[in-house]
Amino acid sequence: MTFPDHNEVGGVNSASHDDGASEEIAQMREFLPRPTQIEQELLIGSWIVLAAADWSIPDHESAQVALRLSKRLQSGVRVGVRQFNQFEELATWCRGIDVDRDVDFMSPIWLFMKDGVVDRFYIGPHLGTDGEELLYRRVLGWLNGAPKEVPPSDFTRMSNWITSFWKPA
Repeated sequence: MTFPDHNEVGGVNSASHDDGASEEIAQMREFLPRPTQIEQELLIGSWIVLAAADWSIPDHESAQVALRLSKRLQSGVRVGVRQFNQFEELATWCRGIDVDRDVDFMSPIWLFMKDGVVDRFYIGPHLGTDGEELLYRRVLGWLNGAPKEVPPSDFTRMSNWITSFWKPA
């Protein structure tokens, strides 16, 4: 999977060009796939981690969303991306969710983590302006202590997934 260029974890930096112009550079952490345990840096602070299937085109595109999200967020939350090939790989570092029950073989997975534990998560690419704004509002709500949203039932999730492919004439 090719992720956007990024620097080490931190806030937003300013880069200057030869012509004197400057631009903001988002800082996002790309974690190695298939870890044997959770990284120490994920055990400290607030993280938004995109778990992206390396075989999924929408997941590849979601990495760009994660990069844009890292530009918009305050420095108190860090953004990371990790590829996976099989959903079982998430179990070694995703504390707080049951991969078989909660994820239901859908991706990408946006994990909202505090001190190494998944506090909440959302499944879906969140592409397009509306999707990105929804994700950003969810992050802000999480950071401001909003209650968790009630996840849809398995039937509702499957119905929504099926109807997303059906386009009436």
